[in-house]
Amino acid sequence: MTRRGFVLIRAMSVFGIGLVILVFGLHELYWSSFFAERDERWLLIALLPFVGAAIWFGVSSAPAVVDIVVAPIRRFNARVVIAFVLFMTCIFLLVARYVLDAFPNSGDEIAYVMQAQTFARGRLWVDTPPLIESFRLYHFFDVGQKWFSPYAPGWALVLALAAALGLPLWIVSPLIGAATLSTFFVLARRYVGRESAWLGVLLLGISPFFILNSASYFSHSLTALCGVTFALFGLRYIERGEIWCAVAAGVCLGLMGLTRSQNAAIFVVPFAVALAMTPKRRIGLVWLGLGGAPFAGALLAYNRAITGNPLLPVADVHRSEPVGQLSLRSVRETARHFADLYIWTSPVLVFGYMLAFVSTIRRLRVDFTDWIMPATIVFFLFYSGSGGQQYGPRYYFEGWPFAILTILKVIDPILFGAERDRRAAWVSSALIASLVFEIGYLPARLEQEHRVVVERQDVYAKAESAGLSNAIVIIASIVGTIRHMDPNDLVRNGLEIGRQKIIYALDLGAKKNAKLRAQFPGRTVYVYSNGRLQLAR
Repeated sequence: MTRRGFVLIRAMSVFGIGLVILVFGLHELYWSSFFAERDERWLLIALLPFVGAAIWFGVSSAPAVVDIVVAPIRRFNARVVIAFVLFMTCIFLLVARYVLDAFPNSGDEIAYVMQAQTFARGRLWVDTPPLIESFRLYHFFDVGQKWFSPYAPGWALVLALAAALGLPLWIVSPLIGAATLSTFFVLARRYVGRESAWLGVLLLGISPFFILNSASYFSHSLTALCGVTFALFGLRYIERGEIWCAVAAGVCLGLMGLTRSQNAAIFVVPFAVALAMTPKRRIGLVWLGLGGAPFAGALLAYNRAITGNPLLPVADVHRSEPVGQLSLRSVRETARHFADLYIWTSPVLVFGYMLAFVSTIRRLRVDFTDWIMPATIVFFLFYSGSGGQQYGPRYYFEGWPFAILTILKVIDPILFGAERDRRAAWVSSALIASLVFEIGYLPARLEQEHRVVVERQDVYAKAESAGLSNAIVIIASIVGTIRHMDPNDLVRNGLEIGRQKIIYALDLGAKKNAKLRAQFPGRTVYVYSNGRLQLAR
């Protein structure tokens, strides 16, 4: 056996051992009742030394492994990226359909689906159903005779368009995730060589963070695509001064603002500063504004139609206290987001990003794309919300591709410069460890999320298996043992209550439940509590 072959075998065996240790630890978490889910991050923090050991032992062999990883892009150029994106599209679709069961797995997601159904009817809201207190969802508001989603309309409009084309809503986010990967590669190529851009696509695309969010009904997939495309057009405008690029960047920013307004603010600030500091590009702010103006106008009109005040966001209708406030709770949530980020991506990547960002600052090579992730972190430092049900720290999802981009800009000359120095071995080993970590964590995470989804559908599954028809099911307890869901997220009856064969309602006590029976005479009433479905007394 040649020395090169021995080195490769040694490297792969070291990383394989690290993978086995990681997966074993994860599955011990799931098989043992000793660990609750909230303890997962601490178990993985304890596994961090094993990742470090894998990097240290693999240093001498890792560059050869990296050469194998980048060999396809060297041989087939962009064709291998297309093949990978098509492969990941299939993965996203499979995860959406069979892991997440095409189920809106949170109150936010069912609100987006119902909002899309509302728009598909040509309306901004529907009439509040009778006895709304029995059907009140956490994330679908009722004010007077209006029943509506609290979220900005951009994502629901995209879903409504898909529904108008006859497409199932669960395929939309996977297709957008695939488009994001493709666009990210094009964006990365403006900064680094094809090998580094390829590594970036792998690091981004195979992480549980990206896969599960790209298979969900959350709006983050759309805003991430808008963000990456915005950066692509913005860079081209700064370099060439082409007006259409600034307008196109404004359109991307506008759609982002129509979907998640806070993210538009995060993205526009670094870019506006870059334009202001670049001679002959300050006029770009005007073209940027022109591109985004129609979307801003649409958002203001939407707010006014529902709240009566164009400056009062729909989400603030029931908000009693400000969210933009630094507090001990918001600091704790930020720390939790970081812990989740390095679990759902890779601890090596998170710490590597910090080092890469500091390196770009010291070398004065920073541009507006490097500031997007820090701006995201700072913005949400003032927000004390946890994000609820989520796949990783979803508030950081739009900024994460830019964190990887910053890493690529630093490691590209180290790995693929004229000569590899000693740093190349360490960087190569860290990259391989990151890829192994992401792949190793993925099966256990998919298995856990599938079990969560199955548990949360227990009430519907029991009602269907019992063959109920012309019935009311009163949900009197939380659902799920791994990650519970409250009844207010489970009384899912669509936009019109009364036409379905099974109506799901909240348990509001004997008197109000009697009113519910009177509202729907002739229906048999059942109670679901603690996993049991029984005929109501």
